[in-house]
Amino acid sequence: METESTRLAPPQMVQGDPRTLTLLDHNARFLPHEQFRQLVANIERDGHLTSTPLVWNDRETGRLVVLSGNHRTLAAVEAGLSTIWWMQIDELTSRAAYKVGNTATALGVILTVFERHLGELAEGRFNAAAGEPTRKGAVPLETVFGVREIPVETAAVVRSVVDRLVEDRSVPAGERWRALEVLARPTA
Repeated sequence: METESTRLAPPQMVQGDPRTLTLLDHNARFLPHEQFRQLVANIERDGHLTSTPLVWNDRETGRLVVLSGNHRTLAAVEAGLSTIWWMQIDELTSRAAYKVGNTATALGVILTVFERHLGELAEGRFNAAAGEPTRKGAVPLETVFGVREIPVETAAVVRSVVDRLVEDRSVPAGERWRALEVLARPTA
């Protein structure tokens, strides 16, 4: 049963400039170029959006992040609309994701909540200061690096090193993650 303290604040309808909204770096939906051009043409013809984007007010960064409706928002900008309506939420929780109808958007909300709690993943799994595990099993790489992604330039360098370690048999091909152990060993 929900109590007053566990209820999510209701979404607000907000009108504003679509150019002030932050689009997702990775959109879960692919829209072919021809369909996007048709969407722009429809918005130009109608003079407004016919479906409302869902936007999260990220108070930590001050950004308004489009959780659902990235293509619509971008098309509105291309169509020259100076204002659009959007539904805005101020709380981003896994419960908020449950209330989102778009599965891909809900997954994005859950991943964002997950990212905000990356540090907690390591708790009880290992002692980072001592470099010792406190239990057996596996952990997400996020517990080590604190991020889900690294710059592509870094990934290219790391991949090259790992490939060389596999090639010279310092690391088993089926356990490429062991390259981290090899690289972390103190040198004499």
